[in-house]
Amino acid sequence: MIWRRLLLTIILGVLLRSELRCRFYAAVNVGACIGKAHSTEDRRSDFAKNIKRKLVELSASLDRLHNNGWEGNFLEHDVDFTVATYTIAGNPAEIVDIEGAFGRANNPSSLQTCCDKMTTNLENHYKIVKTVFNEADGFTVSNMEPIKILGNAGQTRTLVWAPIYVTSKTIPSFKTQILNGSGNNYDGQPIKFPSDFFGSSVLLQYQIDEFIQKDIQKNALLALHEVNEIKTNSSGKKTGMAFGMSFGIDKHLLKKDKDFGLYIGEETFFEINPSKLRIKDSFEIKSNSIGITPLFGIASKNKWAIYGLLGIRYSFKNFKILKENKKSHKNKVEYDIGIGTTYDLSKRFNLSFRYIYTPVYSVKIRDEQKIKMRISRIVLSLAYVFGE
Repeated sequence: MIWRRLLLTIILGVLLRSELRCRFYAAVNVGACIGKAHSTEDRRSDFAKNIKRKLVELSASLDRLHNNGWEGNFLEHDVDFTVATYTIAGNPAEIVDIEGAFGRANNPSSLQTCCDKMTTNLENHYKIVKTVFNEADGFTVSNMEPIKILGNAGQTRTLVWAPIYVTSKTIPSFKTQILNGSGNNYDGQPIKFPSDFFGSSVLLQYQIDEFIQKDIQKNALLALHEVNEIKTNSSGKKTGMAFGMSFGIDKHLLKKDKDFGLYIGEETFFEINPSKLRIKDSFEIKSNSIGITPLFGIASKNKWAIYGLLGIRYSFKNFKILKENKKSHKNKVEYDIGIGTTYDLSKRFNLSFRYIYTPVYSVKIRDEQKIKMRISRIVLSLAYVFGE
């Protein structure tokens, strides 16, 4: 589409010159190009993939711990906890009720031994979490507190232990409960175990593990879903030379008895920017463009004109992703605003000086990467006017 407009402008220029006595000219342009760029990378997808990988690793490690028992710290019946059973008369094999408690009556040391064994088991869970969500990967794991038993030995079924949280150093909004605490909401409140949990050592240990590990993957994925934005930002600035050519048509609408009149015109151009704009260690950007620029302003009989411009350009941008040593090519429609002045050196030559500004625009490199750019140009043009 833009190529058709360029060709149409040149054809109209030739026709209008013959009909309206307009000037048709070709110009060589040189100037300074000041570019600023700001890159934003949304790292939600990479962070999410990393969390999901770690959850798989954590789940496998906790399952192994769960299946391998308590590594020599088994709770023992009538040592760490007590059980009283009630049976139906005449059928002692059929147990209909169980009453149990932590520790043995009148033996506080048995209660402490039970606490120590359960705390060791919790610590084994904690070590796995610290290994998977390690500091080298940018994670912080909250401190672990020992398991406590509230009440008297042989008479209590109430436990208390605090939940364990994982946070990210680089993503402050991410926080998840990765090991549960006690309480009905797993938030570290006291919890009283049902009496039938004390039917056997295996059952009691299994229930404690279930509390510690329940729904931790679900908690982490929910916390991940609540992370709204994870962005890194970097910027760059570059001043370099710009070169190009333009073909245009203009007209001084100036009456003989007036000192000032209207100035109108239109140019087509192409521009080459040999310098590269670098955004730290992220990107290198090189840009060339073609476009159309209408001109509208005031003309003077003293051979000069001052005008404003509002143009459109089609930019060809080449991006080099430095970290991956990959290249990407993007085409972009941009808009120019600016001011300029033209002075006629003779019937055949005129000199123009312009300031052109391309407002902020965005280029998406990937779904998670976006670059915002703005360009300022100071351009000097020497034009040759065809015909009389």
